[in-house]
Amino acid sequence: MFFEATHCRTAIVCCLVLLAVGVSHIAGAEQMSIEQVIRQHGKEPVAKSIGPVAAALVSCSLLVATDPGAPLGKLRLRTALDNQGNVWAYAYTSAAELSKAFPKGASHAELTFPVFFSIIEANPQFRGIYLNSASDSLYPIPRELFQSVKTLLPGSH
Repeated sequence: MFFEATHCRTAIVCCLVLLAVGVSHIAGAEQMSIEQVIRQHGKEPVAKSIGPVAAALVSCSLLVATDPGAPLGKLRLRTALDNQGNVWAYAYTSAAELSKAFPKGASHAELTFPVFFSIIEANPQFRGIYLNSASDSLYPIPRELFQSVKTLLPGSH
């Protein structure tokens, strides 16, 4: 009887492990990169796509190009003006995306999206955030949609 009970417990544990591995594999297969999420919603107006894109960004880190001449201990972001003279903050979702914009390399910092967003949101000089500017996964987040983004950030509830 002891052998049968032990054998049965071992079989149950093995089944649970296989089930857990199978479920985690399935969950991982459904996980899309932020670039894929942006491409999937690329044809939609930004006001409509901001929800799924921002939800995907919340758990991401971004690479932001920085000014190498900034004083020690200071972070100075590289920015750009649009055709109306508005300042936009640029960020990249991966090293590959950063290298598309800066093929010769660029000094950069890695920040979580919530931290980067809070820096940009707090400074009214910025018209918004531009992700992956040199890519087919480019995505603007204009200031008028910041409130929608804020509702998805940790601690906003």
